[in-house]
Amino acid sequence: MIGFGTITNTAAIIAAGEWLDIEGAFVRLGEWLKRKTGNARDASFVHAFVTATLTVCLGAMGIVGALP
Repeated sequence: MIGFGTITNTAAIIAAGEWLDIEGAFVRLGEWLKRKTGNARDASFVHAFVTATLTVCLGAMGIVGALP
């Protein structure tokens, strides 16, 4: 059962992520990597980078966090 504290904590984490602009930081890092690796013409580089980074980071955290 999800309690009020869980919902409040989740809302606080989401608000902190929005305030820190974490997604924007990943996009800026992807743009920098795109220039540094010579992939300036690849339109999907940044999208692929952000997707892969979030999948690897959050996927691993989701699995490890679920372990007792």
